[in-house]
Amino acid sequence: MKLRVLITLIVLLAFVPPTSLYGSVVPYDDLGVADASIYRMNFDNLIVDGIIETDEYPEIITLKTVTDTVVTSLAWGHNLTHIAVALQASTTGWIAIGMGDVGVVMENADIIMGAVASNTAIIQDMYSTGYSAPGVDTRQDIVESDGIEDGGITTIEFLIPMSSDDTEGYDHNWGLNNTFGFFAGVHFTSDSFTEAHDIHTASLTVEIHSIEIPPKAISRLDINLFEITGQNTVRINVSIIDTLANTSLPDLEINFYIKTTYGKIFFDSQISNQDGNVSTTYDVSTPGNYTFFAIFLGSSEIRGGEASVSHFVEGEIVSQLPYYQDLRDYFDDEHLMRSFILFMFYLTIICIILAYISVFRDLFRIKSIGKRIKE
Repeated sequence: MKLRVLITLIVLLAFVPPTSLYGSVVPYDDLGVADASIYRMNFDNLIVDGIIETDEYPEIITLKTVTDTVVTSLAWGHNLTHIAVALQASTTGWIAIGMGDVGVVMENADIIMGAVASNTAIIQDMYSTGYSAPGVDTRQDIVESDGIEDGGITTIEFLIPMSSDDTEGYDHNWGLNNTFGFFAGVHFTSDSFTEAHDIHTASLTVEIHSIEIPPKAISRLDINLFEITGQNTVRINVSIIDTLANTSLPDLEINFYIKTTYGKIFFDSQISNQDGNVSTTYDVSTPGNYTFFAIFLGSSEIRGGEASVSHFVEGEIVSQLPYYQDLRDYFDDEHLMRSFILFMFYLTIICIILAYISVFRDLFRIKSIGKRIKE
């Protein structure tokens, strides 16, 4: 009984995260600014007709490939129960959007595909279980849809519910103030949904907001870095610009993170000055490549933004820092006890296994001796 209690205690202590030294440790997917936003909108101005009217949607954004090639324009908004979506691309073929959790790709994606053939819009609720042609959902949850092809430009519009119990069709459920994943693809000439895309975006993120009005400003963070000679220190400078008005953005809180094997580690927070500039320093510990992130999480008036910069530090560095962002940290004072307990846990397991092996070996010997005595 005592042995069981001891082993349980060792297991619990062994998995205590090392947060006392690192502070705020955040996995990469859990922190960052979404690529797009879905705002609440008044559906009284919405007409699902394949035409994107002025002020019909809160905003229109352009989706691009990782090489900066335009894929499609996207406009969308919600009214707490439904999401209205409009896609427009330079194509005579199909347009599609895939939806799901953050990081969604073709596997287990809820997909809406649309094309216009012979002046008739064909827009279908589909799903994909892998990197092959999507299947048609047996339950079509598109409430309303339409599309137009004119002058080599195709536009589709559709209305879908924010929540659905259609699990077989992988229908996505949207929740307010949460972040989800999506992607888009286009075929330049074919209206057949079985034809593979010609161009597509990466897996993007979207945050669904409860507010109606998009931020009046969109922030862009420009970041650079240089070493302070003789001090084993780098300085990170950031400028925050309103991309709509091309003016600086003062009085914004910028959080700074460093990339490590554990995730993004927060190390400082600064407020931008009247010129929209903010800077911080970081003491480097060892030679090697360092990646830093500057993140503005956004507000009701200004959309968030982020930037990163990588820098290779050369030469030998004698650091007085209490951490290195690698396994050596586990043997600093803050982690010595945890490392020792983890070692003792594995040692205990090995001892128990050896004890059982010894017992079985002795039992086998006793059985063998018993057989010889009977003979």
